[in-house]
Amino acid sequence: MTVGSAHPALMLIDEASFEEVVLGARAVALVAFVIPGLRATSEVLAALEPIATSGVEVLAFVVDVDGSPGLAKRYRVEDAPVVVVLSLGAEVGRLAGPRRPIEYQIALESAAAATSIRHAC
Repeated sequence: MTVGSAHPALMLIDEASFEEVVLGARAVALVAFVIPGLRATSEVLAALEPIATSGVEVLAFVVDVDGSPGLAKRYRVEDAPVVVVLSLGAEVGRLAGPRRPIEYQIALESAAAATSIRHAC
């Protein structure tokens, strides 16, 4: 079972496409750095999936840290799972380990508010 097949709303991304797809996005992005097969990974992805399918302007991605060690190093991911919150390509937060869906939603809303403020200036 792959990460993408278990959670189709979350786009599996690798080092080759990260720059263009994630950092080029003009929206808030939630990037889950995971190790497939771990219970904690399944819990994180299950909590993120409703956000990814909610219709809110957010992009949700999954990075397999074993398959993309350069990205894990770049974002200082020492333990997985961890969700990095990006706004206009800049890290604005991170949540380590499984969290309740509301915690991801709050992080998303905070990042979206910060993005709106930066666009207004």
